[in-house]
Parts: sequence; structure tokens; C-alpha cells
Amino acid sequence: MTRSGEGALFTAADDVEALVNGSAAQQVELATDRVGDPTEVTVGPWRWYLIERQGRIALRLHDQRAGDAFSPADLSYYPTSADWRLDGRFTAYPADMTIPVPTVLGTIEEMRTPGYVEFNVDGGELRLDVLEGGADTYFVMFADSTNRVDTYEAGRYLYIDHEDADGRVLLDFNKSYNPPCAFTPYATCPFPPEQNYLPLSVTSGEKRYAKNVAASLGAR
Repeated sequence: MTRSGEGALFTAADDVEALVNGSAAQQVELATDRVGDPTEVTVGPWRWYLIERQGRIALRLHDQRAGDAFSPADLSYYPTSADWRLDGRFTAYPADMTIPVPTVLGTIEEMRTPGYVEFNVDGGELRLDVLEGGADTYFVMFADSTNRVDTYEAGRYLYIDHEDADGRVLLDFNKSYNPPCAFTPYATCPFPPEQNYLPLSVTSGEKRYAKNVAASLGAR
């Protein structure tokens, strides 16, 4: 593979059988995951594709013989509680608004945020900046007082549906989950921005992975 434009040019040796997106190919331009799905190459048990993070390209390699890294029995959760299904209100930011988001790579990435949600817990007003999560959802990264105690030290993720006509949203913290870097040191996770630290314990959703293989991230 050699760098080519915004991706790379893959050329298989004459005696190598390669599949590119499931079809046989000897040479092909590989697109990264910058926009849409990356080009996937498979040779024997190996599958790989290119990822791009802030202009840097890396090769993500999978050994298809590896099997599952963990089973559902390795995961644990707080009891589901209606108390952590919270009504909130979405407020839009200007169209070009961005926020600095730290990553496990030690970098800061400016990400566009469409707005923020406000909600109430035990009489206290709280607020979280959101990112676009898809056609009909927002993506939320948050940290709270359970981190480093019962939950993953860097925080957790949550998706919420877009607001209704009156600006109302539902935050179901029972559905909060660990980022990929809770399970492997080879992930490239974004972390909650500083303003998304909640000064309370969110005793809901996924707990710390007991077999955590990620490197320590240091104290918050």
C-alpha cells in the first residue's frame, strides 16, 4: 500500500488472492472512513481498512480467527430504573458552532455541535452539549461521579432521539454505554468535553468492563 490522494493504493502480489469489498481485485484505491464506509480488503484470515483521524491515516487490522473478545457475561449494568428516564429540552446553537473534544490519542478535535439539552435531576438544572448521531438522533458523551468507581474512567456514551415540535427530548440513561476504548487500547475514542461533566452520580446504564485492557487514562 502506498499513499494516494486522500487514501492509499493497494496492490496485491501476483500470488496473493485478495478480496476488496467482497470481490476479487489485484489493485484498487482505498477510501478511508472519513466520509462513509471505508474500503475493506481481505487476504486469508486478515481483514483491514483505513481510518482517518484529523488528517492522519492508520491501518485497522482484524484477525478473523480471533473469535469474540468477550461474552455478554463479562458485561454488567445498573438495574434499569424509570428514575433515569429524564425529560429534557433541546436548544440549537448557530449552524457553525464547534466544541473542542479530547480523544484517547491525546489530541483535541473541533467537532460541530447542533445544540445542547437541558434537564433536571433532583431539582438541579443540568446541561449537555450534543453531537449529530445520525438522521434522527443526537450523540451525547458525558462523565459523572461514578467514573473510576463503578463506571469507565473516561465517561460513557448515549444516543437520544431528536426533539419534538416543542423542543422536548428524552434522555434514557439506562441506555448509556462504554466507548470502545473501554475494551481495547487500539480504539480512537472521543471523550466527553469538559462541560459535559455532570456533578452527580448517574447510577444507570453500563458499568466498568471487569476485564478492562485499556491503558490507564490518569485522574480526571
